Amino acid sequence: MPTRRRPSSYPRRQAATGSGREEDGMVDQRELLRRGDELIARTARIDAAVTWSVVVVLVVASWGVSYALGGSQTVGPQLFHLPVVLAAARFGARGSFIAAVLAGLASGPILPLDVAEGEAQSVANWGSRLVIFLVVGQMVASLHSRSVGAARRRISDHQVASDLLDAVADGEIVPAYQPIVDLRTGEIEGVEALARWRRPDGELLGPAAFIDDAERTGVVHAIDRSILAQAAAQVAAWHEASLIPGAFRLSVNLSAHHLAEPDIVASIRDVLAESGISPACLVLEITETGLVSDPEGIACRLEELRGLGATVSLDDFGVGTSSLGNLMRFPIDAFKIDRSFILGAEGSDRGRALAGSVIGMAGRLGLSSPVAEGIETEEQRRTLVELGCARGQGFLFSRPVLAAEAEELLRRGRCPIAGG
Repeated sequence: MPTRRRPSSYPRRQAATGSGREEDGMVDQRELLRRGDELIARTARIDAAVTWSVVVVLVVASWGVSYALGGSQTVGPQLFHLPVVLAAARFGARGSFIAAVLAGLASGPILPLDVAEGEAQSVANWGSRLVIFLVVGQMVASLHSRSVGAARRRISDHQVASDLLDAVADGEIVPAYQPIVDLRTGEIEGVEALARWRRPDGELLGPAAFIDDAERTGVVHAIDRSILAQAAAQVAAWHEASLIPGAFRLSVNLSAHHLAEPDIVASIRDVLAESGISPACLVLEITETGLVSDPEGIACRLEELRGLGATVSLDDFGVGTSSLGNLMRFPIDAFKIDRSFILGAEGSDRGRALAGSVIGMAGRLGLSSPVAEGIETEEQRRTLVELGCARGQGFLFSRPVLAAEAEELLRRGRCPIAGG
């Protein structure tokens, strides 16, 4: 998988009101996040207002009051609590040490400059207490700084989740379609629907820009559902226009979050009913990471999905450490050959033999013909054909494209290949 990055900012807009059942659910989630958005704004205002000058003023004020009260050791620390918190929160680890030093100074008794000789012992005692205050203050400030950082991350996640839910509800998260072809003829046998974020300015963001955030915040299941619904409706329209055959396959990805949802079977059944496409057309791609959280529960859900008539396919086969075991443990109908096997087949005889064994294993296990991913060169296509792989996808044939461009490919019926 390519390295993923987070975009520098997400578009902020007023949340739209949905009409359908799933969209109403998204609106409910956005409403729950509304208070988080308000907290973000308030935190930003406070954060911008707290500067070192504010902290110093509070320190001097607490010191002065402590002095006026006769150097009270009980009032001083209490008065200084606010500037310590503000300093640690505003300036993090860099400011925590300075805040701790100031805490120690302000927490000790304030002695006049003309200390009498007989009071030297008091000064020594004050110095000892100062050291203790410094150490404890540093620890408290550091711990507080960490807690503030964690809170800010939680607030940031609320903002990200709200933005992504807005994008889903506003129709900005759209499917791009990559053809799955017969490697011998180039005939298009199906498509994989992949999520893209179409920004208001027209920029089209790939999954590397937002999927990590979607998975971390749990919004990915809403994206999965939206992509499935849009793609199923599009395939139904292509069927209606006689652009694709009855055996045409639509592949969609199910995230670990979505697979763990108790209502996943019902939601997919609803999509099939609303779109009118045959369940036999649907291929549900899962990753090995989606199988580990609740193996028994996941196995039951996969069996139910197969009961609908859909095909369950294991994505990126061979990347995980338990790929072979998962083929035995879970009700899986097919798998996709990871690009690493394709590159290995080019690099050595051993790699070629391994790729051939993986391809042949599907037939011996009674699984559907595997799909090879990430084919980029004509040499790779020829190698796969020689090894007995019948189907594949990759930039050699087409990048993932939006519906209008995908329709043009379907009108041609095939992707050009050398000698084809």
